[in-house]
Amino acid sequence: MSLDLPNFTLIIQFVLFFGAFLSLNYLVFTPLLKVIEERRKKTVETFKKTEELSQKTASLSHEYDGKLKEYRSHLKQKIEGARQEFLKNQAQILEKNREDFSQSMKRHQAGVQQQVILAEKELTQDIEDASLEIAHKFGV
Repeated sequence: MSLDLPNFTLIIQFVLFFGAFLSLNYLVFTPLLKVIEERRKKTVETFKKTEELSQKTASLSHEYDGKLKEYRSHLKQKIEGARQEFLKNQAQILEKNREDFSQSMKRHQAGVQQQVILAEKELTQDIEDASLEIAHKFGV
């Protein structure tokens, strides 16, 4: 006896496959796709934040370089001003010392000149006294 019952195996396999697909889709694939999408969004956000921070860092670095250059320029001007003032003071001190030395030399030269004149007078007097003594000894 052969009953010609229709073969429901294909339909049962299709229903089981479709049920397994829906179950896996609901339990595995959808949550997995959500996790992957969240990670992608976080990665994109992280790259955006990184780019923003990189730009901010470059901006701050450029600003720092500008301020450093300005500070160095200002410092060079201060150093040059102090150097010029030092040279001016040094020249004034040197000129004052030269004047003081010149005056001191003039005083010493005047003193030496007076001593020379006194020495000449004393020597002239000694020569006259010696001449008179020599002349007196020779009987002149």
